[in-house]
Amino acid sequence: MRLSAFALVALALAPAALAAQAGTRAPTPTLSLDDALLLARRNNPTYLQSLNGRTRAGAAVRSAYGAFIPSVTSSLTAGYREGLPQNFGGISLGASSPTISTNYSINAQVDLSPSVWLNTRQQNLGQSAADYDVESNALSLRQAVIGQYMAVLQQIARVRLNDTLLANTQAQLDLAKARQAAGSATDLDVRRAEVQVGQQQVAVLTARNQAEVEKLRLFQQLGVPQPGDVQLTTELPVNLPGQSLDGLLTDARDKNPQLRALKDREAASVVNTRITKAQYLPTFTLSANISGYTQKYTDGNYVAALPAAQQGAVTTANSAFPFSFTRNPYTLNAGLSLPIFDGFSREQRVQVAEAARSDAQFNVRAQELRLTADLTAAYLTLQTDAQSVTLNTRNAQTAREALTLAEQRYRVGLNSLVEVIQARADFERAESDRITSIFQFHRDYAALEQAAGRPLR
Repeated sequence: MRLSAFALVALALAPAALAAQAGTRAPTPTLSLDDALLLARRNNPTYLQSLNGRTRAGAAVRSAYGAFIPSVTSSLTAGYREGLPQNFGGISLGASSPTISTNYSINAQVDLSPSVWLNTRQQNLGQSAADYDVESNALSLRQAVIGQYMAVLQQIARVRLNDTLLANTQAQLDLAKARQAAGSATDLDVRRAEVQVGQQQVAVLTARNQAEVEKLRLFQQLGVPQPGDVQLTTELPVNLPGQSLDGLLTDARDKNPQLRALKDREAASVVNTRITKAQYLPTFTLSANISGYTQKYTDGNYVAALPAAQQGAVTTANSAFPFSFTRNPYTLNAGLSLPIFDGFSREQRVQVAEAARSDAQFNVRAQELRLTADLTAAYLTLQTDAQSVTLNTRNAQTAREALTLAEQRYRVGLNSLVEVIQARADFERAESDRITSIFQFHRDYAALEQAAGRPLR
């Protein structure tokens, strides 16, 4: 079952409350690897922050297509003019009454230059690259979560090993005391056994603390609070991927999201170069305007002094103020402009764009080389890890048998406690190496998936 952050916390808290009411022990909350990956994608702050790049790219695409829709602006103004005439060449013009006026204007314009058409292609490539960035970040998050999940399981395995060793050392202490009582062991054997128990108790305490620390780091990756005593349930088998190295390389070159993002940005840089060179081409624009006005004379004496024929017209015009506009003739304009010289600014922008395109091409080439090297190295490392797991498992089994034999010989008095301690140390190292190799295999498997650009199991 896949869990949300609240559901996971509820697993820790709600059963405890119900159990307290019923007087029973609450069930232990569990977390599978699939649940951990899902929680991380929903709650990891760094990953969620990376999603904003896709949002910005989508807004840029909408803006690019919006350039084909005429931009529309409007204005509404009000004014006052003092009632004094203006003199032009000795001629007095204008009314002697103060006037107030309102004006409106609506303008629409569209730019149909070549760069507008090319910009849509560039922004679509940018959005595609942003989508691949999100996919790449999801793979990085997957690798980090798997690595930390394995770190917790590895530390839990070390806790179990130390618990086993503690039980073993305690049994040896009891045996040493029994043999001392029977006169077949010295006080030195008992003291050595007591030291072994004390050292192993410290090792158990340290291992348990480290396991809790690794859990805290895991839930930090998931972006949710850690429930108390949560148990991890996923155990992955040590199986190599079924695909060959050549097959993985072929798929990665086609599907690796980081490489695909760089290829899209390379294509976008090519389009940007064309946009920059389009500055040498003419720019074609269409525009339209409609407007209107009202005007009112505020001096009633001035209106009364006018001839009777004009008074009616002025009174009618005054009553139109402020929103009964008189429309001006509308205008339509088509413009064609051709830039001739701008101080070599266009040449500079073209050179910068071409350099950016060259950088993008080199970035793609570098990533292809890096992908081949990383994927090959990860594949070979995983092969070595699998062999190490086999050898360390065999060594641990042999060391366990040797420890069992040493204990049996000590029990019947055929060897000393020192030999038992040495055999136990050999077993501890061998078992620790086995645990390390198993979980290193799973971490390197996640690194191989990261290089391949997709999950492989």
